[in-house]
Amino acid sequence: MAIGTSSIFKEVLETYENDRNKSTQIIKNITDFEGLFNKKMPLEKITVANYNQTLNLSLDYIKNANTISSWVGQMRILIMRRKIAMKKKIDLATSREIKRLQSAEIIVSIASKTERDKQKKFFLEEALLEDQYELDNINIDLEAINTFVKEAENERDLSYAYYQAIKNMNLQM
Repeated sequence: MAIGTSSIFKEVLETYENDRNKSTQIIKNITDFEGLFNKKMPLEKITVANYNQTLNLSLDYIKNANTISSWVGQMRILIMRRKIAMKKKIDLATSREIKRLQSAEIIVSIASKTERDKQKKFFLEEALLEDQYELDNINIDLEAINTFVKEAENERDLSYAYYQAIKNMNLQM
């Protein structure tokens, strides 16, 4: 798991999190959590002496994995809300532009209906280019965050499996 060290995750987080200190802290926490999990004690090295401490650490891994999952899940919701808002903005701009184009002199002066429709489409695409570009970027960010959500869920599952493995150990106490 490497959400905290992913440059794509950092870029997405900085795009949607306005507070730079908060985004830096989230990345630091995720990196720390992932580092701790990667340094977990191998099952074969767990003894009666370190069993309770290792079991408690495994519960911390689950808590940390849940926190990471929550952060990326919230980020996904934020991106999805931004996508919906951008789609509504494009729909509104499209409607306004169509009304404007229907009365535009250059369009009215064209005799052929096919040519008028071509010109309308061209002017409409040109008017909405920036908004469409932003929507495309939001879609890419949403795809990326969906990948990180899956990674976070996998990390949570691994943490829980580690806890269960420790809990089910048959050590002679």
